[in-house]
Amino acid sequence: MWEKYCQGVRTGLSELDIDDIPLTGSSESNITLKQSAIGITCIGRRKKKRKKVSRENHLYALIGTPLSGDEVLEHGLSVAPLSLFNKCIHHPSIIDILPVGSKGVRHELSLLTGKLLETGDVDSYHDLDKSSGPATSFIITYKAEEETAIKKLTEGFYQSIHFI
Repeated sequence: MWEKYCQGVRTGLSELDIDDIPLTGSSESNITLKQSAIGITCIGRRKKKRKKVSRENHLYALIGTPLSGDEVLEHGLSVAPLSLFNKCIHHPSIIDILPVGSKGVRHELSLLTGKLLETGDVDSYHDLDKSSGPATSFIITYKAEEETAIKKLTEGFYQSIHFI
């Protein structure tokens, strides 16, 4: 199983154009299992320093679709690709980027904005409380004047998030 795990991780890394990352770990090879799982820890450094910026004239968007369980397999084309996540990380107009996890979009937006958001505070096409584990979508904050470029960059995965 270990080689299959490594192959899957390398596939993800290749989507990010990352080649020479060492992979370490082990798998249970001394017993037969019906199921298995993998946990991944990534450690890295960020080169550029984050500047404090005003939140005025910023817009929010959900990139990808919150999916969990079998939905990930059934609607795989709605999952935000790693390569798109990587492009968004490096885009100069994107201020924040935050993967959406099992607690849903509203929870992550609350973390991003620094205030607890209730039902009715935010409008979106998607269920904002639905799990997006395993991170099938992410939230971005971007400069409002760059909306056309951001929509083009995120090619069909873009969904506006509006605060009410």
